[in-house]
Amino acid sequence: VCRRPVLRSLREMPHALIGAESGAGKTTLLHALLTGLFLTHGPEEIRAVLIDPKTTEFPLYTGLPHLAADPATTTARARVYLEAAVEEMRRRYARLQHAGTRDFYTLPDTPLLLVVIDEYESLCGNASIAWAVHTLAARGRAAGVHLILATQRPSAKVLTGALKANFPTRIALRVASGVDSRVILDHMGAERLLGQGDAILVDHHGVTRMQVPLPSPDDLERLRHPK
Repeated sequence: VCRRPVLRSLREMPHALIGAESGAGKTTLLHALLTGLFLTHGPEEIRAVLIDPKTTEFPLYTGLPHLAADPATTTARARVYLEAAVEEMRRRYARLQHAGTRDFYTLPDTPLLLVVIDEYESLCGNASIAWAVHTLAARGRAAGVHLILATQRPSAKVLTGALKANFPTRIALRVASGVDSRVILDHMGAERLLGQGDAILVDHHGVTRMQVPLPSPDDLERLRHPK
């Protein structure tokens, strides 16, 4: 178990895949990631698109300046947001070409764009959404567009091999079976986790077992009313 804080930047992720059974701590992890990013980066540095089919988690971020738009809670709105993200990615590629550079971070006044999708399994049956997610996963990194996908049904049908190939960062909380663990991490082990935020992180640093932090109610208050 890692006994030091586990810190990763979006530049090195660049996309993250999260899988867990219900109640294992997936939502807490998403809140920890979002509050951590929003508290340490201003809206001029990072803008976020939040998609929440359950309608219960992301609306609490409504009105924050970091959001590109209010959280999407329907499939139709999710499709609109994701297609808009693809168009933004294309505009950024055009800017890079015009500037004669491949380095997104040399573009002035261009924040990172973070797209976070909870319960992806309820959306991936929509062909337009699946296409947009695959497009952003395959090409978004160079344009400063980053994806975090979370699911509580980590099946091979939801997390296809083609999709997973573009997600070098994987996080598994407790899952129901070794098969589910293999779908997320490409190896077993997550089925033996303890729950309540016990997690395995797999990325270019290797395999790290970690405990998901629990954001306090004060964190959101600090976001809404910064000193």
